[in-house]
Amino acid sequence: MKTSLSFPALFGLLMFSMIPQSHAETYHGDFCWQVLINEVPAWTYQLGVYRKDGGHYALYGREDNGLGEITAAHGNAAIVGDQVKMTIQGSGHTEAFGAWHETVSAVLEAATLSGTWHALGVSTDSGAPRQFHSNGNIRLIACP
Repeated sequence: MKTSLSFPALFGLLMFSMIPQSHAETYHGDFCWQVLINEVPAWTYQLGVYRKDGGHYALYGREDNGLGEITAAHGNAAIVGDQVKMTIQGSGHTEAFGAWHETVSAVLEAATLSGTWHALGVSTDSGAPRQFHSNGNIRLIACP
């Protein structure tokens, strides 16, 4: 009987004595990028950048297609040598493009936070889904 009571007591003591681990993050501000296709402005991102424990970065914000249609965007980034490798997910429904989802992968120079990007996605205007791919340059700009 003594053994059966001591195990739950010991288990409870261990559970309550464990200190929850804090997962800290540091907000570095909003950063904005102009996405270019053939050097023509296509859309912009405004993303809040948060450095997480472990050295990676979380990105939360929005995408603006320049026609007044704003959609949510989020992603992550990692510094690899002198580059920042960034992935951004976005989806939404706009008059110009219908329903869509895309993943943008960008490789930026750490010194300028500008570089190149590639996007893969799917869209539909209530018909059969269409896959798309595009690429170009991405430049850090001042946020509005």
